[in-house]
Amino acid sequence: MKRAIEQTAQPSGGIDILFANAGHYVHSTIGHTSRAALEDQFTVITNTFMTVQHALPFLRERASIVLMGSVYATMGPPGAGAYAASKAAISAMARSLASELSPRGIRVNVVVPGAVDSPSWGMVEMDVEERQERKRKLGERAPLNRMVSAEEVANAVTFLGSDDSFGIHASEIVVDNGTTGAMAGSPRYMRGEPL
Repeated sequence: MKRAIEQTAQPSGGIDILFANAGHYVHSTIGHTSRAALEDQFTVITNTFMTVQHALPFLRERASIVLMGSVYATMGPPGAGAYAASKAAISAMARSLASELSPRGIRVNVVVPGAVDSPSWGMVEMDVEERQERKRKLGERAPLNRMVSAEEVANAVTFLGSDDSFGIHASEIVVDNGTTGAMAGSPRYMRGEPL
């Protein structure tokens, strides 16, 4: 990690934008989670923190740090306690980093995605019909009745990295098609089904 950051900073003599996106989901219910599984899940926060720390000497004044959170940090879905805690820790850490790095003009923000249409949902192994049904069900949790695209999340990250967002600091941008802000508008909620 240190070597990669050094090599990135070398050509221009510094780093203007740091995007730290660490995460993997382990479904693990309380009472059935081993210490090893919990520690593995918390590598999300450890790796994010270490990425920022290794990049710190290379970050220019007025640089932007963007971290990746998750709606699970506030939604509280069953079986996601360890993952939710690791992502909630990202948001808490971002606020502390924002305070600490403010004297250098370095901004720290978090992008909080909902269900993103990506391979992380384990749909790669599914046939086309199964995949479409899974995407439909995941999308129905959102008032806009679809999954978020990876490009939509990338657009939020790009915005926070740009000078256009210079007044945004210690904040979260939620990209979830309204899942956390207007859950009652989702098709599944309107039908009275669990989210």
